[in-house]
Amino acid sequence: MVVDMVSLRTRELHVRGSDLDRCSTLKIENSSMVLDWVTGNETCEEAEKSRGAYACKGMNSECVGSGPDGGPSYRCSCKHGYEGNPYLKSGCQDIDECIAPHNPCEGKGTCINLAGGYHCKVSKFPTLQLVLGKPPKQFDK
Repeated sequence: MVVDMVSLRTRELHVRGSDLDRCSTLKIENSSMVLDWVTGNETCEEAEKSRGAYACKGMNSECVGSGPDGGPSYRCSCKHGYEGNPYLKSGCQDIDECIAPHNPCEGKGTCINLAGGYHCKVSKFPTLQLVLGKPPKQFDK
């Protein structure tokens, strides 16, 4: 089934497809659905040539071919190391892997965030951690 239009205000779904004899309108009261959608009816290569209509606007976005049944169509995605909305000019922003919940350099060195990635800087010398302040009671004798 191919969806032509979804109206969230009126809760109507206009559908067309080979499984329906003619276009019809279905009323939706309570329903869940998964939308598998694409941008345009052309391949990534064709879309990139026509820059005016090309949907992947940002510097850090890329075209991903995704036609159903192998047909020509595409989606946009943020490049590896970026997240956000690939359809906006500045929609894909760098992910700072160094402040993520799990430091990728834990035990390997110091994490340095790079555009689209990170680097673990390993010191040639062992790191000594010096804590200033009053010692804990167990060392206070």
